[in-house]
Amino acid sequence: MGLALAALALGLSIDAGSASAQPTSPLAPGLLFAGDFDSCDLSQWPQRQDGGRDDIAAVRSPLAQAGSACSGYFSTGRGDGIGDTAPRNELYRPRDAICCNEGDVRWLRWSVRLERDWPYAPPRFFSTILQFKSTDASPGQMSFILFGERLTLRRGGDRWSVRMTRGRWHDFVMRVRFSRRRDRGSVRLWYDGRRQAVNRGRRFATLANGNGAYVKLGLYRSAGLPRATLHHDDFRIGTTHASVEPG
Repeated sequence: MGLALAALALGLSIDAGSASAQPTSPLAPGLLFAGDFDSCDLSQWPQRQDGGRDDIAAVRSPLAQAGSACSGYFSTGRGDGIGDTAPRNELYRPRDAICCNEGDVRWLRWSVRLERDWPYAPPRFFSTILQFKSTDASPGQMSFILFGERLTLRRGGDRWSVRMTRGRWHDFVMRVRFSRRRDRGSVRLWYDGRRQAVNRGRRFATLANGNGAYVKLGLYRSAGLPRATLHHDDFRIGTTHASVEPG
């Protein structure tokens, strides 16, 4: 299903171009990157990786925050594969001084919504919604992955998980110390406003190696699954908790 038809089916309003994009505010103190789609186009994100379809867009509804202008629409299904045949539609920014290098301490915030028609998938199939991709493609990067309806934070094993609810926004706030060393890396996580116990409160290596990682946001799924749609909104990276909170 193309983007326009899918949007009509979901009751969404889509802004495919930048002609009517909203102006973005200057970055707040401590805010390093805003990929919140409030430009109402994809210009905040330097790179995209998809199957050549129109299945990534800025849309005017649904919105995670009352003050937001747009959110990000991501949809994948059969035929969206790239190379390894796994369907993906993702946005990313290359690794730089903003994120994610050995020793960096970064706060991240974003919201995710699975649509009500999100299809059931057996737990052996994956749907990755956010990953910190190794710059040299080493396996084992830190990722948020859905198995069935359970979202898991994985890095060299499962570090945290929760069952998500369709048709509503879920909010994430993270403080990450990026390191390849098990005695230095750490993650503090708040899910829907509540502090979570990640890795039972113990430190762990948050990078696969010393080459750093870059952020990929979107939807990357096992091959052979039916089409599914989700939304991301309010994605920010900063140096303090306050810097990534909605203005």
